[in-house]
Amino acid sequence: MNNDGKSFENRLKALESALRITESFKTADVSLKEHIESRLKALEDAGIKSERLLDVRLASMNEFREALKDQSTKFFTLASHEAYQKAVDADLRVLRESRALLEGKASQSTVNVALLLATVSALTGLIGLIHVLTAKGP
Repeated sequence: MNNDGKSFENRLKALESALRITESFKTADVSLKEHIESRLKALEDAGIKSERLLDVRLASMNEFREALKDQSTKFFTLASHEAYQKAVDADLRVLRESRALLEGKASQSTVNVALLLATVSALTGLIGLIHVLTAKGP
């Protein structure tokens, strides 16, 4: 029996060891399960946060897009600028021609001064001619 007793004790020790391993697996399974659940929860939370951030980002991009759209409707297009520039150039040309025309015309005061000088010159010339004709010869 001695041999059977040792064998029985060995078997008992092996069963106790297997039982401890099984219990450690159970506790490991529970902690592993909890670990997996916490990881899944963390991933879900990260997904929700990511979705919120994406929504905020898309909203700001939409605001930026609207601002650009408003800006593009308020700015001059190249064609409208060129048409406006042609109209302004035509108006400037008319103003330059008008100014040149005004500069070419004499003012009333200038005409009066010229008329006075011409009259004085004509009278001086007439007096000189009368003096020569009435002068007694040599």
